[in-house]
Amino acid sequence: MMRGEQDLPTLGRNIITFLANYLDARIGAFFVIEDGKILKLTASYAYTHTNEIAVEYRMGDGLPGQAALEKKTILLTDPPVNYIKVQSGTGMAAPTSIVIRPILFEEEVNAVIELGAFRDFNKNELLFLQSVSENIGIAIQTAQSRVRVNELLEKTQAQSKALKARENELLNSNEELQAQSEELLAREEELRANNELLEAQTKELRQSEALLQSQQEELKQTNEELEEHQHRIEKQNVELQKIHHELEKRAKELEQTSQYKSEFLAN
Repeated sequence: MMRGEQDLPTLGRNIITFLANYLDARIGAFFVIEDGKILKLTASYAYTHTNEIAVEYRMGDGLPGQAALEKKTILLTDPPVNYIKVQSGTGMAAPTSIVIRPILFEEEVNAVIELGAFRDFNKNELLFLQSVSENIGIAIQTAQSRVRVNELLEKTQAQSKALKARENELLNSNEELQAQSEELLAREEELRANNELLEAQTKELRQSEALLQSQQEELKQTNEELEEHQHRIEKQNVELQKIHHELEKRAKELEQTSQYKSEFLAN
C-alpha cells in the first residue's frame, strides 16, 4: 500500500485505510507534522469533521499532540459518550477503545495515527502497530522529501527560467550597447574627419590671411608710392602753372612791346 511515488494525502489515505481494515477499526485519522510543531489532519477513515473536532494540533495539545510530544503510544479505553462518533446510514456510536500511535523517523516524530474500535485492542495488534511504525515513518519521510525535492525543482526551474530571461535581457542590452558603441565609433570617426577638414581649412585660412596681409602691405606701399608720385605731380603742376603764368605775363609784355613798337613805327 505504501509502494510507488505517492503524495502525502494519498499515502496517508492508503495507510489509514489498510490499518483500519486490518485491525478491524471503525474510525481512523492520520496526522502529519509540519514545520516540526503542527499536527495536520492529512487523511482519515470514516471520519466526519465537525466544529467540535480540531483538524490541527500543536505539540502537546490534545491526545494526538501529547502522544507526539512524549513519543509514546496512548491507549484510551471507555472514552466519554460525547467523544468522536462513528456514523453510518442507520446510526452513530462512540468507539469503546482508542489507540494513538506516534510515527518516528530517526527518533523524530513525523506523524500520528489514531484508530478507534468497538472493542479493546489486544497486545498483538499494539505490537503490530509498533512494528510497522518504522516503515510508515520511512514512507512519510520519503514522500515529504519528494515534495521538498519537487518544490526545489520547481523553484530551480523558475530561477533557471528567470535567469534565462535575465541572460536574454542582458544579451539584448549587450547588443544594444554594441550597436551604440559602433554608432559612437562611427560618429567619432566622422568627428575626427571633420576636425581634420577643419584643421585643413584653418591652415588654408591662415595662409590666406598671411597672403592677404602681405598683399595689404604691398598695397599700402603702393598707395604710399602713389601718394608720393601724386605729390610730385601736384608739385610739378604748381610749377607748370607758375611757368604758364610767367609765359602769359611775358606774352602780354611781348604783345605790349610789339604794340609799342608798332605805334612807334607808325609814328
